[in-house]
Amino acid sequence: MKYYMVTAKCGHVGRCFYYKGNFFLRAESAKDAARQVRYFPRVKHDHKDAILSVLEVDYLNYLVGKEFEDLNPYYKCSSKQEQSIYWEEISRNVYEDSHSKILKLSKREHHLHSLRKVYNNDPSFEEFKNYRGVI
Repeated sequence: MKYYMVTAKCGHVGRCFYYKGNFFLRAESAKDAARQVRYFPRVKHDHKDAILSVLEVDYLNYLVGKEFEDLNPYYKCSSKQEQSIYWEEISRNVYEDSHSKILKLSKREHHLHSLRKVYNNDPSFEEFKNYRGVI
């Protein structure tokens, strides 16, 4: 078993923002470590780019990292009110998320950009519109 530090995008810090969280764990490979962290609580599961980096570390750095994880208030908070108490400390690792910025549309824009409208207005879909499922 090897030791890894996985940096991932974590949520619960506001819309279009993410917390850059470091997780220390033991795994067989870097790919396995990234797979495990992707399903940890607070990690943005629905983002393809949720895992920012995976680094192999030695045992001493692993122990120091685990201790830091235990002391980090972001991982200990269980409510928004509790998180606001530690916001000064947490906000140092909060960044704007380009993924959410692209997807951020108002309700009217969502309606105007629905898949049905795209399908109906795009001429490249014309050959599929008359298809009834019979071969």
